[in-house]
Amino acid sequence: PQAPAQTQPQIIQQPISQPQAAPAQQATINPNDPASLLQAAREAAARGDQNRAAAYLEAAKNADRRMQEAAAAASGVRVPA
Repeated sequence: PQAPAQTQPQIIQQPISQPQAAPAQQATINPNDPASLLQAAREAAARGDQNRAAAYLEAAKNADRRMQEAAAAASGVRVPA
């Protein structure tokens, strides 16, 4: 009876710790804010998650371009595509 009790907490701990980590990070990321996306990319890279880091970097570039286009549209200046 003792052996299952000892192995169960280890099995339970991992699935619980991972889902808690991911939503907490995603909640702070504003997809329209390049700075928060870059910060998320840095954190992902620090964890060794290259795929997520690359995705956040790409999203940051897109958000930055959207912001520049919106600012240009507001000022009446055209941004080359």
